[in-house]
Amino acid sequence: MIWRRGLWRVRFLASLGGLVLLGCGALSAAEMDTEAAEDDFYDEYAVPEVSDPLEAVNRTMFRFNNTVMKFVIRPISRGYETVVPRVARRGIGNFFDNLRYPIRLVSSTLQGKFDRAGAETGKFLFNSTIGVGGFIKVSDSIPALRVPQEDVGQTFGRWGARPGPFLVLPVLGPSSVRDLGGRLGDAALSPLNWNLLDDYDWEVEAGVRALDSVDSLSGAVNMYDALNQAALDPYIAFRNAYLQSREAAVNQ
Repeated sequence: MIWRRGLWRVRFLASLGGLVLLGCGALSAAEMDTEAAEDDFYDEYAVPEVSDPLEAVNRTMFRFNNTVMKFVIRPISRGYETVVPRVARRGIGNFFDNLRYPIRLVSSTLQGKFDRAGAETGKFLFNSTIGVGGFIKVSDSIPALRVPQEDVGQTFGRWGARPGPFLVLPVLGPSSVRDLGGRLGDAALSPLNWNLLDDYDWEVEAGVRALDSVDSLSGAVNMYDALNQAALDPYIAFRNAYLQSREAAVNQ
């Protein structure tokens, strides 16, 4: 009976982790640097050379993702904000951001931005030690360590790859052909996918993934709502906001 109860908990946590992880992808626009997003905020008709040959399919997926947002993502996010105090949410977010150091390090290095790679290493060391495992982002108080985020999709763009056709993936949200490949690279570099725990600890691993996903939803829902309510055509607004932010990230 004990092992059956344990197996039930594993399945529940794994399902929750998978659901929220997918739901988080529906807000992938929120993965962009928040400061850059606010600076650009958002002329929905300002993006040049938009490639959207699959617009009819994308709009169908966009409506589906809105339904997921309304009935799955928003309730989970609001419940998390109600249960977990703000200071704890900030610490959890800092921890997972610190954990993604390999993505930023490798991406910076592959782009030849060795100064940023060094700064990322300094951030990781300071936050992991003085910042108690990354829960406190002490690097924010050191100007030399405040550098823009980097990821594999940006690296492809820096190498000259164009975004290609815009995509709205079911549940995973806005992307492009280039950034879809970048996401795969990010996943390979993320320690969350390295299976560092033994097989019998995968229940814990599923819980960690679920917590990471739920935490990342917290601020993203408000940004989603603001953009969705302000736009005459939310699909165009989201498409252009995503492409603008990604182009700005590549060029920063």
